[in-house]
Amino acid sequence: MSQNSIFSDVSSIPPSIIDQDDEEFNEELCHVNNLYFGNLVQVNDISVDCEIAGVSDESDNEGHEESDQELEDKENCEFEVCDSDNREFHNVQNFLHNTCGCTRLYGKPCSSMIDRDVLVDYRNGCLEMVKPELDLMVKVQLFHHRNNSIETSSKKHKSKERERSRQKYYFNGVQICRETFAFVHGISRKTVDSIGRSLDQDGFGARIHGNKGKSPKHALTLEDVKKVKQFLLRYANKYGLPIPGRLPNFRNEKTILLPSDKTKAEIHQDYIKLADEMSLRKVCLSEFRTIWLEQCPHVLIMKPATDLCHTCQSFTSTLSASGNLTEEEKEDVLSRYQRHIEHVKIQRDHYRDQCSAAKLTYRQLSPDQKLRGQPPCTVDAEFHYSFDYAQQVHYPHYAQQVGPLFFKTPRKCQCFGVCCEGSGTQIFYLVDEAQHSNKGANTVTSMLHHHFMYHGLGEKDVKLHMDNCSGQNKNNTVIGYGLWRVMTGLHDSVEFSMMEAGHTKFNPDWHFGLWKVKWRHSTVETLDEIAVSVSKSSRNGHNIPQLVDDPAAPVLFYDWATFFKRIFKPIPSLKTYHHFRIDNNHPGTVFVREYATSREVAINILKAGAEVNPNALPTVIHPKGLDALRQWYLFQEVAPYCLNKESCPMPTEPKPVVKIDSPMLARKCSKCKMTGHNKLNCTK
Repeated sequence: MSQNSIFSDVSSIPPSIIDQDDEEFNEELCHVNNLYFGNLVQVNDISVDCEIAGVSDESDNEGHEESDQELEDKENCEFEVCDSDNREFHNVQNFLHNTCGCTRLYGKPCSSMIDRDVLVDYRNGCLEMVKPELDLMVKVQLFHHRNNSIETSSKKHKSKERERSRQKYYFNGVQICRETFAFVHGISRKTVDSIGRSLDQDGFGARIHGNKGKSPKHALTLEDVKKVKQFLLRYANKYGLPIPGRLPNFRNEKTILLPSDKTKAEIHQDYIKLADEMSLRKVCLSEFRTIWLEQCPHVLIMKPATDLCHTCQSFTSTLSASGNLTEEEKEDVLSRYQRHIEHVKIQRDHYRDQCSAAKLTYRQLSPDQKLRGQPPCTVDAEFHYSFDYAQQVHYPHYAQQVGPLFFKTPRKCQCFGVCCEGSGTQIFYLVDEAQHSNKGANTVTSMLHHHFMYHGLGEKDVKLHMDNCSGQNKNNTVIGYGLWRVMTGLHDSVEFSMMEAGHTKFNPDWHFGLWKVKWRHSTVETLDEIAVSVSKSSRNGHNIPQLVDDPAAPVLFYDWATFFKRIFKPIPSLKTYHHFRIDNNHPGTVFVREYATSREVAINILKAGAEVNPNALPTVIHPKGLDALRQWYLFQEVAPYCLNKESCPMPTEPKPVVKIDSPMLARKCSKCKMTGHNKLNCTK
């Protein structure tokens, strides 16, 4: 048994295996023949019935009726059919109903000579192919019945030079027209002709689009791109700000930053207006962005930001309005800007070096030495801590907050963090507004003192980084506390360092950020629940809460400022320095530096005759609590929206009466703006 080409003779069952008495066996043979050899039909024997298999025209008609019924059943199936399937179904139905319309080959449409099921299955297979596969298959089909010889050959006509290729189309052994051939393969007649031309020119290689490698008619010319580039460069020179040093998110020193008040779309509109005025080629927004990225990648738009450096913004404003400045003045501004950025880099590198050294030292400690709360000066090592305030939060706080609560002022909670860079952990001091509402030097020094008592690692030498804020950290009280610790033997040396003002983002802000991410999705009604949110904000326990009224480690607030005034003198020109070093070899002396690379200057701030008693502590500042007016506000305005009234209980004091007879509220004369009379009896 051999299979012939699908374009040649019909495959037949050898007579030797046919059983004339067993019709069922003959039907099975016919089924196998149709299954493996595609029920091939020879063109010359179209009208011959398949008597061997016992298949008649009636059985064919029955098969078509069954296929119609199957299509109806599929249409009524309980599954969702996509739009493309519906369109394909209607296309096939319309083609079979309307036919191809040709009558040249058989006196009737050649599409009626094809088995319906075979056509549908074959077309579906073609539609599933990718374009290169389908092109190759169509080329193979065309190649078998394509005559593209140099000269024509005919018995009735003389041979002449061939003008075009002669093509016959076959499907399943049946000659068909081009319309049917195109529909069977799921392509158009133009595509069939295009594949045929590609077969003659390129052979069986992939088809290449005629416009490949060619620029479209509407493509931008080099001159058009040059005009857009010139616009961007001039715009950058007019409004941009060169970076005198590396800034966060902009590592390239040649970068020019544009103000963030305009987007690329708005700058594109400026270009369109200029193009109208100067009769330039207009470009769309997407092409404008592409040219910007390719031709001017160093021109960037700044990102909106807060807590910016005042010095940087001053230089920025000066440079943005530099049109009236001379070249010498511009160079002077840029040089001062450059020095400022260099100082920022020096201070940042100094901070990073200290953090790296602290991490290396911490890894060398034993597990027992890594426990917090070690006695002072028990570990011969140097550690680094950073401390700062976070933005206060309000509670009760709800992830799904009711609208009216947005306009109220719930209970306040201050958050102060002390970060140990060596261990990567941070202590969060959570202070309720009733416990202490001040962010001054006494509060900072008291929490720093508590941290060394209950959370310190017992180091002999400590280095501290803090925010460059004179009201909280950079003051004589905090520096005096470091000198007091050295003189009382709690540390061998203490060094306070600050980064350049406006460039003070450091590790505590990273821990605060982790907590704020958790805080946005938390529902909190009490101070204890705030502490829980701090603990859950870090999976590995990097954020550790500390409540003021913790019975195991209560936080006491002392009057350190008054305590140190009788011992130490103020440091002259305190705000000009960024480094303060104290050691036990020079009691009462503070070594100050303007920057990390500057020369140290020794300043003795110990008052004459003053003695430091290691057992004496300042006076404790007892919290005043909430006044009656604040308590009644929380109870009446906030408590109705709370599930737990613990944070806003009913006050025990009577509600104070608010007087409204203030002179500021009295009516004034519309003529002289004085009180006590009106314009009718005004004497002026």
